[in-house]
Amino acid sequence: MRRAGPPGRGTLVILHPGILAMLVSALLIALMALYAGGYLLYIAILTAAVCGLGVGLLQRYRWVPSLSEAVPAFQRRLTITALWALGVLAFLTSIPVLTTSFTLR
Repeated sequence: MRRAGPPGRGTLVILHPGILAMLVSALLIALMALYAGGYLLYIAILTAAVCGLGVGLLQRYRWVPSLSEAVPAFQRRLTITALWALGVLAFLTSIPVLTTSFTLR
C-alpha cells in the first residue's frame, strides 16, 4: 500500500477554521435542540458525523512538520467524542427496544 506524501501548505489556513466552525455550529445546534424539544438522537448523530469527518479531513495534515504532534492528538479526541456519541445513540435507540412488549393490540 502506498502512502501519500506531504500535502501542500496553502489549504491548511482555509481548512482549519472550517473544521472549527463545523464543531462550533454542531455544538450550537445541539444546545438549541436541547431547548427545542430534546432531539437527543439527532444530537448524537450530528456529533458523531462531524467528529468523524473532522478525523478524515485532518488525516491529510499529519505529515506537516509543524502539526505532527497536534493533529494526531486532536484526531484522537475527535475519535473518542465520535465513539461516545455513537454509544449514546446506541443507548437511546435500545431503550425502546428493551422496554416494549412487542405485542400488536
